[in-house]
Amino acid sequence: MDCRYISEAGRRAVLEGATAALAAGRKTAKIKGRDVVTAADLAAQGAVRKVLGQHFPGVPVLSEEDSGALLDDAVELPGDCFWVVDPVDGTVNFSRGLPFWRISVAFFSEGKPVAGFVYAPELDELFGCVTGFAPALNGKPVRPSAVERLSEALIDITLLPNFPEDTTRGVLAVTGTLARATKGVRVLISGALSLCWVACGRLDGLVCHVGGFFSFAAASVIARKAGCVLTDFSGVEYRPGYSRNLAAASTPDLHRELLEIVQSF
Repeated sequence: MDCRYISEAGRRAVLEGATAALAAGRKTAKIKGRDVVTAADLAAQGAVRKVLGQHFPGVPVLSEEDSGALLDDAVELPGDCFWVVDPVDGTVNFSRGLPFWRISVAFFSEGKPVAGFVYAPELDELFGCVTGFAPALNGKPVRPSAVERLSEALIDITLLPNFPEDTTRGVLAVTGTLARATKGVRVLISGALSLCWVACGRLDGLVCHVGGFFSFAAASVIARKAGCVLTDFSGVEYRPGYSRNLAAASTPDLHRELLEIVQSF
């Protein structure tokens, strides 16, 4: 595995994808359930596929807009070696002119994510990590916060309109408890960007009630290599494509407190 060539391809792909997304504009192309799919999603997907195909011809590219998967639906993996693309995460934010959206690309080898690239175009922030190298933001190494107590933590939680009713009730219950137990709760609606912000210390933790294969494939590499703790709600190590939910924190002690609250509902 040529890590530098993978890095070159991943970085170029998210940058080209961002250029295509911004050029396509914010017009809605279709509605998938209550999810918005913009022309930018489709344009970014095409641009990313083109770059990855040029660098790695014949290597499968699995994209959210092609998969038809919603929330934590099972996704059939195409083999041991492949790319995973989420063209625009935070599509509603994008369509409304909010800057909290990103494009992400992950490379899987032997069925496991070994490289991840997450680019937030309107913030001009590119997070990247390849196995064997430190995770970085715009070329500078990142590390999570040292916060160990929930009372000192800033936590992001994911709440989406197409969650099942019982999931929504659970999210709201957890959110209320966290609001009383922490320094604050945020709902940014771009899971990968939030997880990258845990990796670089802007947030201290993230709770997502769905596995988010496409959303977290790239960001989970970055956060884990930065030293964050990522598990599902039962405390088992988070694995994109297998885990049905995600609890992430900057330190083991904070993660234990966060998990206690999540598991109480």
